[in-house]
Amino acid sequence: MTRLSSTANRQYLDLIDHYLSRGFHDAAVKLTEAVEQAVIAIGQDPMAGRDYPAIYDKLIWPDVKWIKRHRYWFSYTTQGEPVIFNILWDAADIAGRAMSPDDR
Repeated sequence: MTRLSSTANRQYLDLIDHYLSRGFHDAAVKLTEAVEQAVIAIGQDPMAGRDYPAIYDKLIWPDVKWIKRHRYWFSYTTQGEPVIFNILWDAADIAGRAMSPDDR
């Protein structure tokens, strides 16, 4: 089963708070859907992800893959039970915000 690290959970809750405080209820729903879809997809085939998100080839880490659902990139470990450790909006500063697997 795929799970969220404490860092990813904090990113998720921060985004939900951000959306709801601004009245963006649909964005909060889409984010929740994206997380659910990512968890399912990663659980079905953890190796199907990409080595890095979009153009950020400096974010290649050993035993890590990336998957995109809706407008969010998810990074996760591929050794043992998959653990999502980043949830990042695709228009954010992904390179500046991404936590390495060692920082999770």
